[in-house]
Amino acid sequence: KFKSKTEMLIDLKNLYDLLGYIPPAKEDYFGSKDFIEEFIYFSEDKKKQVLAYLIEILPYGIYKMVFSNWFTALVHSGILNQNARKTSRGTMCLSKDNHLCLSLAEKKIDDWLFDHKILHEKEPLYPKEKDLNPNGFFRADWKVDNSYIEFFGLKGQFDYDEKIKIKKMICKNKNIILIEIYENDLKDLSIKLGILKN
Repeated sequence: KFKSKTEMLIDLKNLYDLLGYIPPAKEDYFGSKDFIEEFIYFSEDKKKQVLAYLIEILPYGIYKMVFSNWFTALVHSGILNQNARKTSRGTMCLSKDNHLCLSLAEKKIDDWLFDHKILHEKEPLYPKEKDLNPNGFFRADWKVDNSYIEFFGLKGQFDYDEKIKIKKMICKNKNIILIEIYENDLKDLSIKLGILKN
């Protein structure tokens, strides 16, 4: 059944209000053991209401396709009325151009690119490389033309530092320009990103 974006957002908000929590971003959550164990303790009336909504609401994958990601759907539905959500690694939020950012620093960088009218791709995949990135799972924070931009905000953590080394090697091997941004660079992003305005 076709639904407009508005109808999808209303469905999501109503389901949230009924459940009392944000449904996880999982395709099969409502068929999962965790949900079923919770469902059996609902009152009979609440069970009927939840089942009625689950029949009507579109699947998670459709929300992801229409809104780019689950977080954006939560923001636009009014569930996250602060347009942000604290996580263990920072504050998840949306940039001015509705890109999902995993920290306020990422938002600042994305907004700088947007404000300077620089077309950018969020979270592009690094090219596959036999030894360094065989499955092609590594992602950059942004891509502008042939330049990858990384905000290395967790530098100093061993696993993270190892990923930085691998990403640098991939860029070197594939002749990709890597623009590295660190915490100190956030004061004046034009120093690192100004070259993209040409």
